[in-house]
Amino acid sequence: MAERVRCVREDMKLARHHSPTAAWAHLALPAKHLGAAQQSRRSKLHQVLVCSASGTHSFELVQWLAQQHSREVSHRRLSGEYDLDVAADIVDFVEGDRPMRVVALARRGLRVPLARALLSDYSHVLLLLSGDEERDVSLALKVTSACRHLARPPRLVGMAPFTAWHAPLMAVVRRDGLEYLACQPQFHEPKALWRAALNAGLTLPTTRAMG
Repeated sequence: MAERVRCVREDMKLARHHSPTAAWAHLALPAKHLGAAQQSRRSKLHQVLVCSASGTHSFELVQWLAQQHSREVSHRRLSGEYDLDVAADIVDFVEGDRPMRVVALARRGLRVPLARALLSDYSHVLLLLSGDEERDVSLALKVTSACRHLARPPRLVGMAPFTAWHAPLMAVVRRDGLEYLACQPQFHEPKALWRAALNAGLTLPTTRAMG
């Protein structure tokens, strides 16, 4: 922690100013990736958020990635108003030559102001669909509401094995001017989900829409 505080102070001396959210992220979030020494320059870290419409599939994906890369999962709690307390699991690893962070966030976490403030750091949000239209649309509405006022919203990637599951979400997402990519993994399990995401260009630089 002392080293992180020193880095923030050094940045201030060099006129590299951080927003309150960026300063919190630098001090509180884990720094276990290869580029940890430059965490305050988070553009070097490719960050992806994962939310599932039902169950705990997003957390299972993070656990699987940690096992594949022999990394530890960092557990965090985010709190909001009305006793809202939600879980977030984080894993840092290198995919190819790119330092990455994948964050699993409970669906309710999209209502937490801090989680919303950090959304602009993500290049993509993976939406793990359930096939239950009501649940899937509910997740899409939570995400679009959280992204609505971002100058640089992330790209939304729907993960579902069947084309029909994507149609309701496309209407919701595009109504708010956000980008939606329909991705179709063969199976709804971590290995297939991650492979499909990579094939869809998850680790490639993105030009994100400006609000």
